[in-house]
Amino acid sequence: MFTDPFGGYCLVLVIPWVIKCLLPFVDHSDLKTYLFILVITGIPISVAYWTVASTYSHHKNVKVLMPGKDLKDYITINDPELKEKYHSNSKIPMQVFHDAYFGDKINFNASKLGSNPCTYNTQG
Repeated sequence: MFTDPFGGYCLVLVIPWVIKCLLPFVDHSDLKTYLFILVITGIPISVAYWTVASTYSHHKNVKVLMPGKDLKDYITINDPELKEKYHSNSKIPMQVFHDAYFGDKINFNASKLGSNPCTYNTQG
């Protein structure tokens, strides 16, 4: 439905033309009126189209599928208080993780993540 790359552009170009044709007080052959309506309605139509398209269509890029492993497979929590609070699949707030990482309370398991702990290795 929303996979057509030209669908949004067609809407942006056709809807202002339809509006121009439906307005009774506008000369139907005036290009300036069409361009004026196009400028006014183009951005809202684009935003509405891409909002609906991104909400209801399938993902086009599925190159990065995260495995969904436990938290302990990616990081080692050295602090017992943090280990008790954030275990298994529970999420750690970014600020807490940042402070704990730079406070040496959390370490990345680089051996399982590859050389760069910020990327996921899909080959191994």
